[in-house]
Amino acid sequence: MNSPVHALARPIIAIAISAAALFLPGAVAQAQTSAATECPASAMAPCVAKAKAMKDRREYRAAADYLEPACRRGIGDACHELWPLLLQAQYGIRDGARFYAIYDQACAAGDADACGDAALVAAGYSGEVPSGPYNDYRKVRRYGEPGCRGNDLEACYAMLRLYADPESPFRNPDQGVIYARKTCQMGEPTSCAIGSNLIGDMSTTVFAQRSAEALWFSEKACGHGAQDFCDSLPNLRTLASRVRQYGPNDAYHMFIVDQGFSFNNWGGSVAYAVNEARNQASTRYAITRVAELGRMNYVNQNDLYTIEHYYG
Repeated sequence: MNSPVHALARPIIAIAISAAALFLPGAVAQAQTSAATECPASAMAPCVAKAKAMKDRREYRAAADYLEPACRRGIGDACHELWPLLLQAQYGIRDGARFYAIYDQACAAGDADACGDAALVAAGYSGEVPSGPYNDYRKVRRYGEPGCRGNDLEACYAMLRLYADPESPFRNPDQGVIYARKTCQMGEPTSCAIGSNLIGDMSTTVFAQRSAEALWFSEKACGHGAQDFCDSLPNLRTLASRVRQYGPNDAYHMFIVDQGFSFNNWGGSVAYAVNEARNQASTRYAITRVAELGRMNYVNQNDLYTIEHYYG
């Protein structure tokens, strides 16, 4: 599954084969024994180099065995090589339990990249492996929190999805906004849009109160080329400036009126103010603006009757 972070994620080596080599049980046991004896804590680099050579020879299971001790100790190069071997179908291992057991230790050993890889897999947003077999929202925080503290983009993005995704059992828009801001500041473009949308989906009063934040996210999303967010900027700026003057409730209704005006929906904006907002400030604002623009002929007669008799 392709993810928004895929283009920004750390590169992996190119995959040029379509099936994994087969090993006899005796050969597997021998490779594991050799890896355990040849790869003490003081000699990780030679084992990583040996594993890369094994991978080039399509000896994938043996390569994984030699990478594992180094990855468990938080050696970033080893973890970077190992996770595709364990999870991608073309290598023939596909062992999610082993992956998480190894990356538990790698992340605890301080490899922020390993934390990010595991968090992204757990969140279901690794563009290199299918999400279904390995997605586990319960594991995201275990890797995402320490990885994001280490400023790993993938870890922070996984935390954002944990709190932003509708299907996540841990969905929390307030927490989602926090991680959206951090990943947006780190240059991940979809995070900026997600942050704006999270605030936009909050209650109308909260959205108005946090409109300055929504404006910040929308400006960033616009800067990354999201035209819909560019189009919303003028009205968001006006909303943010009106909150202090009119209060969040009236400011929000006036914002919706302005949104209608942006699409030349003159009558619809007045109808919204009269029949949905039902408050004096937005109704007076709507009818005054329509009159100034010379669009009174678009206003429904029943709405004019209501305005005349209830608002004077």
